[in-house]
Amino acid sequence: MKKWKETVLIAILVMAALCAWRFAHSPESAAAAFRWGRADFERAAAQALTAGSGEEVKLPAGVHRIAVEPDPTGRENCVEFEMGGAGMGSSTAYWGVTFSRGGPVGLDGVALDYVPHGGGWLWEESGGDNWSRVIRLEENWYLYEMHF
Repeated sequence: MKKWKETVLIAILVMAALCAWRFAHSPESAAAAFRWGRADFERAAAQALTAGSGEEVKLPAGVHRIAVEPDPTGRENCVEFEMGGAGMGSSTAYWGVTFSRGGPVGLDGVALDYVPHGGGWLWEESGGDNWSRVIRLEENWYLYEMHF
């Protein structure tokens, strides 16, 4: 009986660890990191826009890379905070947070033909399986998720 209880406990702990790992590697974790470190994201965005690059900017928690890209209006730049990716080959996903005054943008500052969907915007490739969603976190701040 004791062996059975130990096996169940180990299984529960493994499942909890997998759930925690999955959350830490997901678009939802990017949104949480933004909310927890909002001031760091604002500082980094301002520095990156001033410098025209994110190369010398201190990365906020959870951010792997900062890039400055043209925003959808073409009048100014947006700042992309790359925060994660998973998968391989044709089953790859990337996610992060973008600062843009020009509206919702996705991976690499791309403004796809997004349509309103479920409290955000969605783009789906015609005749393919690629898709992207963007959710507004706050004014000028967006969470993006891109699936190839």
